[in-house]
Amino acid sequence: MESSLARPEVLLTQGVSVKKYPCCYGTHRSADATLAVHARGVRAMDTRSVRVTVEPGGLQAIIHHTPTTGLQGKFSDEYVVAACLLDGSVKLSTFTDLAVSRVEAQELLRRVVIQEAETPPFGPSGFENAYATVEVTLCDGTEVRERCDVPRGDARAPLAAHEIEAKFRDCLEFAESDWDVDTLLEQLQSLDSNTRLPSW
Repeated sequence: MESSLARPEVLLTQGVSVKKYPCCYGTHRSADATLAVHARGVRAMDTRSVRVTVEPGGLQAIIHHTPTTGLQGKFSDEYVVAACLLDGSVKLSTFTDLAVSRVEAQELLRRVVIQEAETPPFGPSGFENAYATVEVTLCDGTEVRERCDVPRGDARAPLAAHEIEAKFRDCLEFAESDWDVDTLLEQLQSLDSNTRLPSW
């Protein structure tokens, strides 16, 4: 890794990855798969149970299974999955103590089961580095499932410009900054290698 980073062309050959969600990277594939389920019209109120499967070792950093604080929620696949079904998004405000402790989140995350498996339960039997499958059983018995091997924001699945802008706006909004977001964005987007940053 060090030798590859030392080469000046590393950004051109390997691309730039942007961490999309403000939580442990180990939860990102589960988040993407669950948001895909949500995009298909599934909501928390429709959900009887959820089974999440990840690669061996995938739960090493996912240490909180019944989180009660915002920090614990960042390291809980159960909570991230529940938040995706409840809110349809993962933002900084997802990980406040209040958000994690809300009754509907606590009730739903207890219906999420996480497991590791060498072979994914559906889709290709192999994977490159990691994977996450999400299988949601609805109240009527129907099952909706999605899989993610490459999380959004990875150089192989880059974020669109509007997604990066949304992340930037979320950061400033959460920080309750008094900066003019539109002006700051315009200045940043107009930067080139010969431009000096303004003093704020």
